[in-house]
Amino acid sequence: MFSKTMTVRKVTLFSLLLSIGLILHFLEYYVSIPFFGFVLKPGLSNIVVLFSIYSLGFKESIVLAITRGLISAFFEPSNNIVSISISFGGITLSLLAMFLFYKLNKDNILLISIFGAIFHNIGQLIVVLFFVDIEYLLYYLPLLITSGFFGGYITGWIAKLTVKKLYL
Repeated sequence: MFSKTMTVRKVTLFSLLLSIGLILHFLEYYVSIPFFGFVLKPGLSNIVVLFSIYSLGFKESIVLAITRGLISAFFEPSNNIVSISISFGGITLSLLAMFLFYKLNKDNILLISIFGAIFHNIGQLIVVLFFVDIEYLLYYLPLLITSGFFGGYITGWIAKLTVKKLYL
């Protein structure tokens, strides 16, 4: 990732964004909403990933999201292989969706964020269904899509303002 073309400025920005992403990830616990055994989070650390897509590039954003996921896994006491797998299922599908929508329309950061959030939730649900074969969990899909839409809109709006003000 840190190739010869990666400048000191980019490495510094990457490190700063990783730190901010970790802080936002842990702050999410204070604004999360418990809902029938699930915890709905707004995805605040996705603001950092969206910003990095526009400031660093997509490859670096993938590394940023994965690194943030790994580091946060070390500091969360409730993490185990199942919760880490669920997290990375969401990260993977979210990044894939954001990449596709970024390629289709780079100027619509809100749409990229919304679809990233929705597919994050779908990715997590897919992994949960892999571990527990309970079809009734699919009834949560409309809730997950709706919460992904609103969470993605909020984070996308904040990311849009941030990119507009600080675009490098």
